[in-house]
Amino acid sequence: MTKVSIIVPVYNAGEFLAKTVESVSKQTLKDIELICVNDGSTDNSLEVLNELKDSYDILKVVSQENQGPAVARNNGLKNASGEFVGFLDADDVFLDEECLEKMYNLAIEKNLVMVSANLTMLDQNYQDKGNPHYRIGDYAYFDSYGVIHPKDYGIPYCFTKAIFNLEFLKSHNIDFPDIRAGEDPIFLANVFANISEIGTVPLTLYGYNHTVGGGVNEKIRTYDKKKQYIQHFKDVCEILTDAGLDDTSDFYKIHLFRFLTWEGNNQDSDIIEIFNDVWGIDNKSFDESDFNYVRFIVPAKFNLLLKFGSEELFKKITKDFLQIDIYDTKAIDEIVLEEYFMVIYAYSFEDFKSNCVKYLNNDLRFKKELMEFKVKKFIFNINTHGTLTVRKNAKMVFNNSWIGSDDFFSKYQLRKCYEILTS
Repeated sequence: MTKVSIIVPVYNAGEFLAKTVESVSKQTLKDIELICVNDGSTDNSLEVLNELKDSYDILKVVSQENQGPAVARNNGLKNASGEFVGFLDADDVFLDEECLEKMYNLAIEKNLVMVSANLTMLDQNYQDKGNPHYRIGDYAYFDSYGVIHPKDYGIPYCFTKAIFNLEFLKSHNIDFPDIRAGEDPIFLANVFANISEIGTVPLTLYGYNHTVGGGVNEKIRTYDKKKQYIQHFKDVCEILTDAGLDDTSDFYKIHLFRFLTWEGNNQDSDIIEIFNDVWGIDNKSFDESDFNYVRFIVPAKFNLLLKFGSEELFKKITKDFLQIDIYDTKAIDEIVLEEYFMVIYAYSFEDFKSNCVKYLNNDLRFKKELMEFKVKKFIFNINTHGTLTVRKNAKMVFNNSWIGSDDFFSKYQLRKCYEILTS
């Protein structure tokens, strides 16, 4: 009987396959199979796999037209004969050679349908670079053998460091949605929603080659992929909430806004439009005190006003902006602050449009007026709340002008700014 089937979607990964297959073959667990699904590769991946079959009895090769990793993994599930299944990407490796055996034994001993170990990141030379997700608490690091509740796992990331009972997946109709971005968190969220226990093994199973393929922005360049990725956040949050995993759902929403503000995404008109379509710009289920929420929602509403503006919408967005404690928001982008002040400085939608034209035309008189308005607002805020410690924010708001300290922007310095501006 096959104990564990490992499924590997393969697309143009010929240069990595020998090392990937070898890493699986070194596992001490016997009775395993390795199913590599060639997803219509245009390089030599299929040739390499067929050559590797001569050296590794565990290797089984399945081919399909290019349909993406989700369909490839589902094809692997259909061809799997193992009691449990695990997943491995074609450019990654398994590390601790005893890990699969320990995971399988714990699953049998405790009658578990999911057992997870740990994951680390590797550089291009397969050297261990650690895993920052543990440091920031995205998901748990396992330092002992045991059993936890899904709520204690963290967000549904890194399904590849776990094994799953195949019959459990089939009986609950759990597989990968046919999308090209965000399919794996949906898969793992569905698992979480149907279990109450996860086994933990204090070994590092998975080595993730994070230097290949780039970050998420590199992988979702098209409009459709952006939409699938933003939609997957909503799907995951709904699955988790329906399962009573509200804290995990809320934490995943924080990750949504990390993405929405990553590398200028908060100025991407496609992303803003998609977010509005999928979530709704006035969705009240978000933590409005999260600075990433503010960093996204300000440009989102600013662009909404530009595109669909009316006096009614202007009044609503102005009211929304005035409820944002912009002074208490860390590391806000300079352009976000400009958009915030451009809205609250205007007294009507027509005035807002006129000011936008002046700003784009680099009207120095208008920019001086806007700067005076900013200074007044900051002075008012200090008078209300005490000295404003701003570090980076003040330097951006005032374009590095008239600031004598890197550490704080005092009431005296603000008044000095105002005297200079109005002299």
